[in-house]
Amino acid sequence: MSTYGVPDELIQHPHSPSVVQDDEILCRTYIHPTQVDADGSLAPSAVPLQDLTDPDRGGLSVYREKYCDKKNMQAASIARACADEAGYASLLTKCARNIIHKNERAFVVIDTAKEEDNSHASIYLVITGIAKGEKKKLRLDLIKCFHEYKIFESI
Repeated sequence: MSTYGVPDELIQHPHSPSVVQDDEILCRTYIHPTQVDADGSLAPSAVPLQDLTDPDRGGLSVYREKYCDKKNMQAASIARACADEAGYASLLTKCARNIIHKNERAFVVIDTAKEEDNSHASIYLVITGIAKGEKKKLRLDLIKCFHEYKIFESI
C-alpha cells in the first residue's frame, strides 16, 4: 500500500501517461564522482534517507526511462547540484517493489508526474517504526537494484 492508502500500482497523476508498471526502467540521476562509491555503485548520498522516508520531501525522485528526455534530465541534475558532471543509474521497478522487510513490502513506486515532466515518479520507504540502522540497510538493498551506470554526454 502507498502512503495514499491504495496500491502504488494504481496511482496515476493527471499529467501521467500511465501508472508505473513493474517492468519499467527507472532512472536516478547522480553527481559524478561525489555520489559514486569506489566500486562504481551509487553512494548512499545519492539516495538520501530523508527523501525515502519523509512524505513532505516528495520521495526519492526518479524518471521513467521510456518517457523522459535525457537532455532535460541531465540539465536539471547539473543545475540542481551546481555540478559539472552528472550521470544516471537505472533500476527495474519490480526490484524496488520486491524488497521485503519482516514480511512487509519496504518500498512503493508512485507515479508523480508533473505538468512540465510527465516522466517523474517517486520511491518511498513505507515501513514505519523501525530503527535508523534498519532504514539504512533497506536503502542499501534499494541501491543494489541500480545497474547500468552512465555519465551524461556533453549537452
